[in-house]
Amino acid sequence: MIKQTPGIIYLNQDRIHHENAAFRALKSLEAASDRIPPHWQSILVFEENTLAAQSERAWYVAEDSEYYWIPLVGTIEITDANANVHYLEPGSMFKQEVKKGASLCVFNPYEDDSLAQYLQVVVAIEEIETNAIPQTVNVAINDRMDELVKLTSEQAALQVSIGKFSGRSEALVPISSSSKGVFCFVIQGAFEVQYRLLEKGDGLALWNLEELDLEALSENAIILLLEVKK
Repeated sequence: MIKQTPGIIYLNQDRIHHENAAFRALKSLEAASDRIPPHWQSILVFEENTLAAQSERAWYVAEDSEYYWIPLVGTIEITDANANVHYLEPGSMFKQEVKKGASLCVFNPYEDDSLAQYLQVVVAIEEIETNAIPQTVNVAINDRMDELVKLTSEQAALQVSIGKFSGRSEALVPISSSSKGVFCFVIQGAFEVQYRLLEKGDGLALWNLEELDLEALSENAIILLLEVKK
C-alpha cells in the first residue's frame, strides 16, 4: 500500500487573483486568507507577479520579514530597503531581510510591451541580523539538469531549492527533521510529487515526511521547493 503524506494542493485556477492595468498577482499562499497550513508560522505570502512595461509596485513592509524574488520572464529592477537598486534576470534570486515600515519597489524597466514576471516569497522573522546584507544568488539550473540546486544555506529560516528536469527524471529529496514541511511549486511543465499530479502554476504543501519523491512528467520541467523551518 502506498503511504500518503498529509498535504494540501493549491491548484493554479484556485490562486487568489488581484489585477489592474499594470500589475497582476496570483497568490498560492497568503497568511491573511488562511491559505497556509496552521502549523507553518513563518510564510506570509507566496505569489507569482506580472508587471507591465514601465510599471512599478511599491509598498511599505508590514512586519519584520525576509523577502525573496525570483525572476521568471524579463528583467525586474528592485529598489531595496536601503534604497539600492538591483537588476535581476531569470537565472538569479535576490533576498533581503527588511524591517517593519521599510519601503520596497519592483519596477519593469522595459519600454516596449514586454512583461516582467517573477515569484515573490515573504517570510516572517523574529529578529533581523544587525549586519545582514542583501544577497543575489545565481541559479545555474541549465548546467545542473535533473537535480535540485540549493539557493540558501542550511541555517536559513527558509531553504530554497530549484531544479530543471528532463522527462521521466526522478529525485528523492531528504527533508530535515527540524522542518515543518515543504512547499512545492511548478514553474514549468508537470511533475508527480508524493503521488500527486502537479502542473504549471500548481502548488503542494506537505508535512510529516522524511523525504520527498518527485518525477518530471514533461521535458525541461522546472520545480521550486521551499523547506519551511517555522
